[in-house]
Amino acid sequence: MGSSAIGVLAGPAAFRSGAAGVVCILGLALYLLIVRAGRVLVVGVVVVGVALAVFIPRVTAEITLTERGYRQDVFVTAVQSERSTQGRTDRRCTFSWADGEPVPVAIRRGCQAHTTVGERVAVLFDPRGVLAPRAAGRFRTGRFIGTGPLALVLPVLCLLAVARSYCLPSETGSRTVLRRVRCG
Repeated sequence: MGSSAIGVLAGPAAFRSGAAGVVCILGLALYLLIVRAGRVLVVGVVVVGVALAVFIPRVTAEITLTERGYRQDVFVTAVQSERSTQGRTDRRCTFSWADGEPVPVAIRRGCQAHTTVGERVAVLFDPRGVLAPRAAGRFRTGRFIGTGPLALVLPVLCLLAVARSYCLPSETGSRTVLRRVRCG
């Protein structure tokens, strides 16, 4: 999951999207299957790992923009609403600078249900240009609180899976030997 965090901060787009994290988790799953760790534990590792690969880039981007981003006001120039196939309404807004020049990058989280044309929106921009701009607002702790326990569960599941692949040591004489056999 470090690949996702590092990718958000400085890496290529594949790392920012969490794709590298998914590849790492699939490699770990293959290793766990080779050492006969147990299919249920491997599935648990994959599910938790993929969830982390999706959440960590978002949490990292949120924290990074909150800390190093600079705040600038933009104005809403148009609001478009589209009904999606799932029945939700997706809203898209276009923005311009105070002088009327359009903002060339898409701004996420700036278009709400109550947003109107002419409204001023504070936006956080990344001075390095790596992260997409986002509407300024309070830090959303929900993602962080959900990601923290998952980050703790993944190593525990990996530890259980690897421990499951080994049997308890059996004593032969005065020497303890760790034998690798398939555990029941």
